[in-house]
Formats: sequence, structure tokens, C-alpha cells
Amino acid sequence: MTARHALALVVTTVIAVAAVSACGTTTTGTPQAEPSTLTSSTPPKPAATAETVSASPSPSVKSQAAVPVPAAAWISADQIPQNSDQPWPNFSDRAEPLGTNTFRLYGLCGATPSPIANGDNARAVVDNGDGHWSAEQVIVHYPGDPWTMGQTASLDAANLQNVLTQCTSTAPGTTLQFTTPVSSRCPSVTRGGCHQVAAEIRSADGQSTAHVYLANVGSTITELTVWAGGTPSSPWAGTADEDVFAAMNPQLCTVWEC
Repeated sequence: MTARHALALVVTTVIAVAAVSACGTTTTGTPQAEPSTLTSSTPPKPAATAETVSASPSPSVKSQAAVPVPAAAWISADQIPQNSDQPWPNFSDRAEPLGTNTFRLYGLCGATPSPIANGDNARAVVDNGDGHWSAEQVIVHYPGDPWTMGQTASLDAANLQNVLTQCTSTAPGTTLQFTTPVSSRCPSVTRGGCHQVAAEIRSADGQSTAHVYLANVGSTITELTVWAGGTPSSPWAGTADEDVFAAMNPQLCTVWEC
């Protein structure tokens, strides 16, 4: 063997050894995929894009601000005064948490609102502007033992009735006419405690007329107000108070114990 042949043999051997070593060596900094023993027929989900995100349905308003008053508690739209002249929408569809609002009676009588105790509450408002009749119902319910929480509701109702009876003093010039006497029993509710009062309130300037229906049914208080600013396009239909209360009060007893 000549020197040239010997050198060529050594070089070939070194190259072969290096190639074999390289096959079993992991390069630093290059992640290696883990071997998988599972197979799947489900293709991977595509990454979210601006288009797919914008196409996703957004939460409804009611899911963002849940109303704790069930739909069955609200007065039926076709039983609200003036419905024959201007049909009302379903109040349950307009329901919203009471928040910082309170009973409309305080504003009508220029009285300072009293804080409402913790409970389930909501309101539904349909404001049609001047020259038309508008309506609002407020419901405040105190959950818990009906007898105990009924006392809390009675205190709040008594305060509201005092606001009503003092309306001409706190709002000078206001005209007040009771159409159902204060603390009248509720013929439409056969069990549990229930008292109701209704009145017509006219502002001092004669530019506003409101019909207020206030009831304390068990451990729940509800206030329905139908009002108009200016001269309404439809005259007041003269709905009987008891018909309104009969449509409003028993609804509460179908939801909560009276």
C-alpha cells in the first residue's frame, strides 16, 4: 500500500464516522417533535381571525344586566290603561334593573326619595313624549320569609302612601284626587296581605297628568303610572281602578307567595 492510498483510506474512515455520529446528535437550540403514538381524524381548528371574531354573536343586553323580576310578574300589556288607543309593548321586554331610579311617585310629588332596602327590583318604561300617554311599572320584591319580609314591604308602602297624601304640600299647586282610598283591601287577591291606592295627580302648571296605581302585595310593592305631558292626543279612557289592580296584583302572587 502506498502512502497516498493509506492517506485516502484514513480520510474516508473519518468522514464515515462523522456521518454516523451526526445522525444521532440533536442540534442545540432546535426543538425536536415528540414522537406521537395517537392518531386523530379531526383536523386542527383554524386560528381566530378578525373576521371570525366579529362574526361571533355578542351577548344580549339582558344577559349583561340580568333582571331579577320574572316575566310573569308584569302586568299584561293589553290591561294597561289606554291600550285600545295606543297598544303597549310587553313590559317584560322593556324590563331593566331599577338601579339608581326609584318610584315615580317621588318625582310627581316633589318628595325626597327614601332608600329601597335590598331586594329584587326592576322597572319597565315606555316614554312616548309630550302629547302622548306614557307608562311605567316598578316592582320591588323582598325575598325570604313572606311574613318577615312582608313587614319590610309594608313599611315601604306606608312611606309611599304618606308621600301621596302629602303631595299637595311637597309640590305646591299640585292637584290630587284619590280614586281608590288609601290602604284599601285588594278584592282581587284572596290570600295574604294586600293593600292598594290609586290617584290622579295634575302638576301645578297643568302641563302634566298622571294616574298612579300603588299596591303592597305580600312582600312585594308595585307602582304603575300612566302619564301624559301637554295635551294628550287621546283623552283619558277612564279605566276602572279595580280592573287595573285585578290585572296587576294577582300576577305577583303567581310568582311569589302572598
